[in-house]
Amino acid sequence: MILKTYTVGPIKTQMYLVIDQNSKEAMVIDPGGGAEKIIDDLAREKARLLYILNTHAHPDHISHNAILKDMTGAKILIGENDARGLSFDYSAFEKKYNWQILPGKVDQLLKDGNQIKLGKLVFKVIQTSGHSPGGICLYNEEEKFLFSGDTLFYQAIGRTDLPFSDPEKMDESLEKLFKLPPETKVYPGHGQVTTIGQELAYYRQNAFF
Repeated sequence: MILKTYTVGPIKTQMYLVIDQNSKEAMVIDPGGGAEKIIDDLAREKARLLYILNTHAHPDHISHNAILKDMTGAKILIGENDARGLSFDYSAFEKKYNWQILPGKVDQLLKDGNQIKLGKLVFKVIQTSGHSPGGICLYNEEEKFLFSGDTLFYQAIGRTDLPFSDPEKMDESLEKLFKLPPETKVYPGHGQVTTIGQELAYYRQNAFF
């Protein structure tokens, strides 16, 4: 497996490119910018982009969806309860950050338990509502790593004071994630890589969970 990390956009979103080394099938997670970097690396690795996956529909995670879809023909995937977010009016965000949002149109809605396959790589969809109504995480059981979007960060969780956020749903989502093996690497939507074990210990220590 090839995994590349990019920090993109006006609020430093973590975007990921995952490539199955044998089949050269690829997906990009949360393209909040940097479409040209993805295209360059796909060419360098001689890989084909199959999926553009959004962990949720906030503007800093979706802004280059349409660019990548137009250039590669890849399908846009998002949790079924966040799909409507791709059609929201993000003009205030665009004006504030001088950053254009091009979310594109959804090709496939994802549900809890769905699987996404790249060659022999298999990713399980875990619905993690709270930060947004239909937020999702992607878990690779074989390699034990998780793309957590804005649900779980290093010593932090996603905000639940935003429109359509839900603190109770966030608690339920964290319960799901903290049942994963403690050595599971967590690749978040912002900030540094951590592990499930580190974050569970942190939340217990600080009486947050």
